[in-house]
Amino acid sequence: LMRARTLEIVDLPEGESPAVEPVRDEPWWAFNYYLGGLKSRVVLNIDLPTTGLDLIHLAAHEVYPGHHTESSVKEQRLVREQGRIEESIAMVPTPGALLSEGIAEIGADIVLDDASREEAYAILRRHGIELADPELAVRISDAIDELRGVSLNAALMIFEDGMTLD
Repeated sequence: LMRARTLEIVDLPEGESPAVEPVRDEPWWAFNYYLGGLKSRVVLNIDLPTTGLDLIHLAAHEVYPGHHTESSVKEQRLVREQGRIEESIAMVPTPGALLSEGIAEIGADIVLDDASREEAYAILRRHGIELADPELAVRISDAIDELRGVSLNAALMIFEDGMTLD
């Protein structure tokens, strides 16, 4: 579903493909390792609680139309077609990394409307993942999004200003 919706807005290069792998004992929830050759290794930390709604967000963020899509399209159009080998390097923290996160964060909003969200929920249900109350889950997710800046500000205060964890 997410790939099909992404194809409606961008031409994906022939042969692109992500692989998803569960991992444990990592400090993050999920990560996309772009491997080159139009391939990505997307890892999901299964130690952390993940809801069905989270899976939809992660699929959009890490794969379609998120990080995997951006990296594979850049490799095809900029590196392979234009010879801009410098585009094969991902550097952080840079303005480009900030733009990449922005693209990934709005991925679900770009490719999913109400009807396709319902289709995504149906796919999850077919795989045994129930969303007891999708409307409530979306309202909770929206409320949490409003608080997302709190953790970022706390991290900045700890690492840049020397605040204690307490």
